[in-house]
Amino acid sequence: MIPKAMPWLAAPLISLHANAEPIAADASPTLKRIANNQAIAIGHRDDEVPFSYLVDGKPVGYSIDLCMAVVESISEQIGGPPLDVHFVPVTPVNRFILLRNGEIDLECGVTTSTSERRQQAAFSYPHFLTATRYVALAENDMHTIADLAGRSVVSTTGTINVEQLNELNRTQGLNIAVMLSRSHEEAFSMVANEQAAAFVMDDILLASLCRRRTRLRVSISLKRRLVSLSPMA
Repeated sequence: MIPKAMPWLAAPLISLHANAEPIAADASPTLKRIANNQAIAIGHRDDEVPFSYLVDGKPVGYSIDLCMAVVESISEQIGGPPLDVHFVPVTPVNRFILLRNGEIDLECGVTTSTSERRQQAAFSYPHFLTATRYVALAENDMHTIADLAGRSVVSTTGTINVEQLNELNRTQGLNIAVMLSRSHEEAFSMVANEQAAAFVMDDILLASLCRRRTRLRVSISLKRRLVSLSPMA
């Protein structure tokens, strides 16, 4: 995800041009800043396996690998020495704010591309498709959307999953008490500690969290009934 004024950056994610002609430094405010500073600020997540997370304090993951390919392409198009890369931690709450303020030039995480969000920022081509599911304690025997009715359900603030949960609650009259957490790990812990009955999130992120705790499992029914596949970019 990149500032709206810099849509050309999306292309290198799919097709890198080793012999591309240098782009003028005034092509966009973001590109000009990168060229002038000979540096690029990348927003990353701390704990979103397998896309963007920390290993020994260093950002790694699938999204990070893609972004580093973009950085290499930008360096070639701008010309000059390789760009210095500065990693900046971001959250679902502040990622768009930091992008608009120019504190990061590129966000490398798991942001779902929607029509509303594409008004705020330019997205790469989708590089992963995910579905929204939930995790719940295995002993509670929860499998479907109807099993969420009348319960406390948590999701991470600033994510598209909160909007999906609220819409589902409203349209199907489920009387769910929607709770917000500051991070995926916090929400997961709320289910483990029985402060919430379920945690609604992208299935790939839930799967990585479930590997750490055997008492929680991903509901296989919610995937096909909550929302269709969502593109990450």
